Amino acid sequence: MRASVAEAWPAVCRLYEGVTTWLYLDTKGKVTTGVGFLVDTVAGAQALPWLTSSNRAATKAEIETEWRRVKALVKWQHLNGLNAVWRDSAKLHLDLATVDRLLDEMTPGYWTGVVKSAPNVEQAPADAQLALLDLSWQNGGAFLNGWPDTRAAVRAADWADVARVIATFLPAKADRTARRVRLFRNAATVVRLGLDRDVLWDATTPTLTTPATPEPPVPAPTPQEPPVPTVKHSETWDVDYVLYGKGGGHSGGYVPVSTAAILDAVAKETGRPIYLSQGGLSGSVKASAKTHLGLGTFDIALDGRTKAQVWLLVSALLRCGIVAFPRGFTWDSFAGKTLGNLHDGNEHVHAVDANTLSSSHEQARDQVAEWKRGGDGLLGSARYTGPSTPLGSWKESPYNPANVVEGRGSMYVASGQLLGLDVDRVQREDKDRGERIYYRKIVTRWGRRNIVTVKGTYFAIGDASQQYLSETPVEVAA
Repeated sequence: MRASVAEAWPAVCRLYEGVTTWLYLDTKGKVTTGVGFLVDTVAGAQALPWLTSSNRAATKAEIETEWRRVKALVKWQHLNGLNAVWRDSAKLHLDLATVDRLLDEMTPGYWTGVVKSAPNVEQAPADAQLALLDLSWQNGGAFLNGWPDTRAAVRAADWADVARVIATFLPAKADRTARRVRLFRNAATVVRLGLDRDVLWDATTPTLTTPATPEPPVPAPTPQEPPVPTVKHSETWDVDYVLYGKGGGHSGGYVPVSTAAILDAVAKETGRPIYLSQGGLSGSVKASAKTHLGLGTFDIALDGRTKAQVWLLVSALLRCGIVAFPRGFTWDSFAGKTLGNLHDGNEHVHAVDANTLSSSHEQARDQVAEWKRGGDGLLGSARYTGPSTPLGSWKESPYNPANVVEGRGSMYVASGQLLGLDVDRVQREDKDRGERIYYRKIVTRWGRRNIVTVKGTYFAIGDASQQYLSETPVEVAA
């Protein structure tokens, strides 16, 4: 497997499988956990280091009891594993570091299954390898043995034909299937044009060509400065506000100037523009009651985002102090009325900026208070079903430009073993004294400066009393 594939795989796997630390049933009624890890036997579950709510190691008897409880919940198997009904009813959980370790340990086994079915895949372009690994994760390492047409095309390294076969699976799991089709088409282009097979082209399809007659260069258009939004002041709510999020077929909405800055930062972090279907100073949506009459309350249009991408967006908003409610992803008043998680296109994110609550209508403030109690902010006080990301503030947000120093570099672990945390302070990895860590930016978080790696791991630099990281190599005793 090419290095670029191994590096990209965890993020791709998490995107489509989600990350759970509890047991749930997949759509086939099989017990699952982690990043799509199948544990459909008691013995399989007992092989994992489960923890109780008090973080005590669970006994084999406790694991068996929990496994059998979940196995019997067939009435919920149509619900996604990230659904709150699984999370909130769970008696046992895994540590996130365990999930990461299991993903790393299990991946080679799936890839080995693919190689046994088609040994030539080791020479395949990175794009094709990533698509095959994703297919094996969902269908088993030996899936090619049961798919003769696909196996024949893979063995012939005819990636365009593989793309054609995989495309017949559309529209089933459309977003994931479309990505695989694109990856195989990329691979076909890489082979045809003799491009670097180690590079993972991913979303950018290689289209380099050699024209028979060189075309004259087209002069680049003169950059146009974006229009400066007109700032107004609301005497009623005593806050400056602007029209934000107009575009992509959406009308935009009024938000406080400070909220607009947060949305710009979240859009940059998540790599997608944020368009609003409604903002403040508006009471046009009956289901929103009076929450939009004030400022600081708005609805985000999803524009084709997958559920996993919506959860990433909501998590980023929460880290900036914005309480965000995914609407239409469970049995709320915005969901499709037919089957389980099949929706009618009414999904959106309703959000209230907790940084500016004084400029919000009291019913919006009530929604924030209900969220803090675990509710979804709707009539009936159902459970909140979004991600469990802690609520932060814009002042301390890792996405606030005031807390970020852009730039790349490397540093060395200066003393002891240094823990690496994710953006929400959950341990991800550790580094030993003398190890070199490459970073993409420096962020002030949790009252200290951290370097942040490409994978999003935070390592503390230290302070005047103790430096955890050094800019120069550290000698390590043999």
